[in-house]
Amino acid sequence: MEQPHKFSLTFAALIMLAGCSRPVVSDWANLAVLEDGDIYTGQGYTVIAENAVNVSASGGVLTPSGDRNRYVYHVRPELLEKRQIEFPFVDEFFYENPQGKKFSRRIRLAERDPLLRYQWHVYNSGRNYFKTASAPVKGVDLNLIPAWSMKDSSGEPVSGKGTVVAVLDLPADIGHEDLKNRLENRTISGDPKIVNTGVVLCNVNRTRGGELHGTSVAGLVSAEGFNGKGIRGVAYGSRFYSVSALLSPYEGVSGDADLTFRRALEAVLETGDTDVVNVSLGGDLFARTDASSDLIRELYARNVPLVHAAGNEYALTSWSGGKTDDRCLKYRTDCRSSVTDSLSRSPYVINVAAVNASGVRSSYSSSRPNMWISGLGGEDGFSVKGADAPGVVSTLSSYGCGVNRYDRDDDRSPWRAFGDQTCFYTAKMKGTSAAAPQIAGIIALMKQVRKELTVPQIRYILARSARNDKTFASFAYQPVTADRDLITDTGWTDVSQGLRYSARFGFGLADAAEAVRLAGACDADPACRMRRQKPAEIVFSSTGCRKVEADEYECGIAAGGADGHAPEAGQSYEIESAQLRFGRILPACIEGGSFKSFNDLARSLLPYYTSLQVELESPSGTVSVVKPAYAAWIPMPFLGEYDQKRSIAMAVSSFYRQRITSDQRFAVRIRNSSCELEPKDLEAMMRVSVEAYPIR
Repeated sequence: MEQPHKFSLTFAALIMLAGCSRPVVSDWANLAVLEDGDIYTGQGYTVIAENAVNVSASGGVLTPSGDRNRYVYHVRPELLEKRQIEFPFVDEFFYENPQGKKFSRRIRLAERDPLLRYQWHVYNSGRNYFKTASAPVKGVDLNLIPAWSMKDSSGEPVSGKGTVVAVLDLPADIGHEDLKNRLENRTISGDPKIVNTGVVLCNVNRTRGGELHGTSVAGLVSAEGFNGKGIRGVAYGSRFYSVSALLSPYEGVSGDADLTFRRALEAVLETGDTDVVNVSLGGDLFARTDASSDLIRELYARNVPLVHAAGNEYALTSWSGGKTDDRCLKYRTDCRSSVTDSLSRSPYVINVAAVNASGVRSSYSSSRPNMWISGLGGEDGFSVKGADAPGVVSTLSSYGCGVNRYDRDDDRSPWRAFGDQTCFYTAKMKGTSAAAPQIAGIIALMKQVRKELTVPQIRYILARSARNDKTFASFAYQPVTADRDLITDTGWTDVSQGLRYSARFGFGLADAAEAVRLAGACDADPACRMRRQKPAEIVFSSTGCRKVEADEYECGIAAGGADGHAPEAGQSYEIESAQLRFGRILPACIEGGSFKSFNDLARSLLPYYTSLQVELESPSGTVSVVKPAYAAWIPMPFLGEYDQKRSIAMAVSSFYRQRITSDQRFAVRIRNSSCELEPKDLEAMMRVSVEAYPIR
């Protein structure tokens, strides 16, 4: 053992002696990138350079870190802004050794959430990962990347940190690997089983996956980031709690859906300290009771925004009791009106439409007079239909495919093709149910930056930051004129203060980065600052109705009202929301009829209410189609004698920020080809209730 040791010393000595007269040149150099960065949030990657100088990269910028062997690498922002990066992202690095020998090396940058690349609603490069007939269009996403790169006042990355989201839905699978660490522990008195109960495998299998809706919704908001598991939520730093707000598909229709939903709202109010509520429940054919309206208003009073999926009934022409009028398809309007129960009609909720990855309205997405904003909703995803487009990627189940017999992805998700046989994630989430939690997540980002935002401020920021048909040409559409010169959808309209509005899109597709920026700058914006306070309520009442044509009636609505709600004389106001209220709406031509069953009654009334069209025109001349002709709708609880306490109130969003004075008038036009109306009856029932800010 001694001899080799001596040899090594002798060899080293010879090298040292040789170095005195002739240097030995080392021509190697090496470079490595650690897995500590993140392209999506702008977090830099550590680059270690060994015997390397003049380090650069094709798609990134390197900054010395203070250690001569280390750099910090960031992707060039313009590549992300122009959606020129595709994942997995491999960049080419260039470097030299001290003697000037040049090297290059292609290095794949680590992805901290391996399925995030498939979440086109986060970052849409136009790559068709799912090989659908209709490919994604570059840039049709939520513009989240620059939002995630921002910092709050404490220097923390904008992720929703410190916010709590209530997910009112079917119970979320709280044991899921991407959700369990984001769960907020909440308890309520009386019925603790409705909060954070989780899902049951036997129910998942019995309902063919219907039980998993709430899990996919929760994942889109709050799925954990940087854990190496799967996806990333829009507000990946937020916490959530799950509240049972729907009857289980396994329970059928035996329970009371209104009572179940009211109980869920009561649970949210009892737990307190909630920053945003997501309700991914769509509309239906029947206008139902206002049983929950007081609780919705209480959430608004506490500055808790309620985000609502605006419905998936646009082209549905049948229901359990019968068939609707197929002319809705011909004239391109909703086949089933989504202005239904108190949640759908309320001016205090943020209604969300869906846009697909190709940049057009999702085929199912309902329109409505009180739409506010659009998120991104998938189509079928793996269908072979020509109009198909990708679904939305989200959480699915904590159960593997071996025990979860409902495989909604049909083994064609890209990650399944690489040998991952879990059923933990889905690539087929769709509906306005998918679009709504994206907006809830953006609100959580806004509230991290400015916790005290009021609901009016949040609505203002979403409207002002939205991207409309001027940004995305694919959003443009032409209204179709129906028989009797009816226009069932007025299309995009310049409404006020530079805003454009559509009953299909609201103010447009949400822009997360701009919304977060505006939230931080709210105090510097007079319109945002004004909305620290709630608006005042003023009332405009009918001054008379007249028959214009055989099937058309018009009513004037002027300032005035009871209970101190009359506008101040000479005062100017800026509209926050408007509601058309009317009472008795049972047509005289079918009064006294006898009906054997509920479905018999509904079928008898359906033609009347389907042909009914109601329009409200603002003093500025903006027309809102409150109830379009050929959209099936049956306001069951509001039939019978007129009573203001039982009047139906339907909100309108297209008058937002318009100016009115006490001497101006609204107008209501009603058209119905099925039954003649009595103008005096119309006069007694019409009111317009406006929430507005006085302009000083």
